[in-house]
Amino acid sequence: MKFYNLTPHDIEIVAASGVSVSIPASGVLARVSVNRAHAFDVDGIGVFSNKVGAVTNLPDSDGRVFIVSRAVASAVPNRADVVFPDDMIRAENGRIIGCRSFGYFSD
Repeated sequence: MKFYNLTPHDIEIVAASGVSVSIPASGVLARVSVNRAHAFDVDGIGVFSNKVGAVTNLPDSDGRVFIVSRAVASAVPNRADVVFPDDMIRAENGRIIGCRSFGYFSD
């Protein structure tokens, strides 16, 4: 199996052994649409319901593991070949600098 990064950023992963690997962005972006509908207002600020829509640029299973955003992964549960960066590593200023693992959604 091989990772294929469908996010706009290179992914830095640090294994339990401490070894760091960078997985470059492929240039192809998997996206999920969101259908928004105004639900109500609180103090003049709109609150919207959001419903996940169609996913684009996500290939069918083909032996690769696709790295996507958490939002895209949540739209295709039970696909273990569609993963998102998990267990984030942050710099002192809170900026994400890498991850320790990948996750996927299941029912």
